[in-house]
Amino acid sequence: MDPVTAMTIDRGRKNNQLLIQAQYSPMPVEEQVAVLYCGTHGLLKDVNIDKVCDFQEAFLQVMRSQYADSVLAKLREGNLSDEVCQTIEKVAADIAGQYKA
Repeated sequence: MDPVTAMTIDRGRKNNQLLIQAQYSPMPVEEQVAVLYCGTHGLLKDVNIDKVCDFQEAFLQVMRSQYADSVLAKLREGNLSDEVCQTIEKVAADIAGQYKA
């Protein structure tokens, strides 16, 4: 299998892990957007697939505690600005370093 195909399959598997939610406990839309942004923009490329759920929990914990009134509030309003994207990317990079494959 060529490297591009392998990377695409790996990204798809990780995105699939991001979509799993607890039954009867849906994730707020703004958190879903932030997490799926990480998956669709390759921010999980160094995270082992077995650690995607751990990454997601750590990422959301930081977003809820430090960025609830800024980034998550803007996402709730439907505002995916460059500033919001940069913050998501920075937080994801910091967290992903803890879960490298």
